[in-house]
Amino acid sequence: MDALSTLSDFEAFVRAHQARALRIGVRLAFGDAAAAQDAVQEAFLRLWRCREQLEASNLEAYLYRTVLSCARDANRRLRPTVPLDEKLALSPRHESPDTGLMVRDALAQLPDDQREVVILSHYEGWTQAEIAELLQIPPGTVASRLHHALRKLRVLLTDAEDQTHA
Repeated sequence: MDALSTLSDFEAFVRAHQARALRIGVRLAFGDAAAAQDAVQEAFLRLWRCREQLEASNLEAYLYRTVLSCARDANRRLRPTVPLDEKLALSPRHESPDTGLMVRDALAQLPDDQREVVILSHYEGWTQAEIAELLQIPPGTVASRLHHALRKLRVLLTDAEDQTHA
């Protein structure tokens, strides 16, 4: 018998994990609460649909992998497409000296795979081993992505700060 064999089991699982799933979704969807809620709802729906094929020990990992996947899809839909020549002419979006906005903007400029490991590591407190298991990649790949992401963030944030003081 699977761990989510009844609706009440599933409801208990949702209650136990929805806050964290939503928090991850919001961060991955650049603060767009509606897109994050849609991604989390889709992840829970997918979990419900395939619950009979999953082992009880994999439910949480499956949920968070699915949240990541759904949030990636939402990001692709949300991200405006700008022709390359216009993209080069755009001024930075750092109108405010608010550090939180500068960090969010810098995170948005990272590739998806780098942004995900930063969010899971620094915002959610997951270990590199936990992230590797969740994303189904080697721990060394997590470490590499994190290293490159933090190096790029440092450059982006330094540039953003220089522009706010100019």
